[in-house]
Amino acid sequence: MPAEIVTPQWMIEQGFYPTTAKRLFAQTMIGPVPPHCPHLGVCILWTGGLSGEGYGRIVIKPRGNKRTTAVHRIAWMLANGPIPEDLLVLHKCDKRTCINPKHLFLGTDADNHMDKILKGRANNIMQKLTWPEVRTIRRLRHEGWTQMALAEKFQVNQKTIWCILENLSWIEKY
Repeated sequence: MPAEIVTPQWMIEQGFYPTTAKRLFAQTMIGPVPPHCPHLGVCILWTGGLSGEGYGRIVIKPRGNKRTTAVHRIAWMLANGPIPEDLLVLHKCDKRTCINPKHLFLGTDADNHMDKILKGRANNIMQKLTWPEVRTIRRLRHEGWTQMALAEKFQVNQKTIWCILENLSWIEKY
């Protein structure tokens, strides 16, 4: 654990344990350098409990409410301050257990989805649709259909429709 890592006063004032930073880094080990981004250096891997999706989890007590949260979010806050409510903490290294602040960045849900697509980690949502259906979705939206109505008609999630309409999936090269 780096000697200079301490729980900031602002986190303690919000109800986090004063020992949050110490507890976080006590359950880590140095990992490999991610091959697709060696310039980032080594991962710092969480060795404690994991969520069902494989993200590190730790018990915290913000504002007196004991709960678990993702360790990479805590690592971000320790290094950079509060996380705006509408943003996620994403991994440059793609290691779900990595808590190295240099490997983390803030982004929206759309940023996260685009990051997955660019790195080839997106669920293959294209299997449910065909190019003619995607073009029909875009045409019907232009004609006034709502995203929810399109999702129901094509039996996909509304987020899938949004990604198609934003050209984040099924990307048309104009």
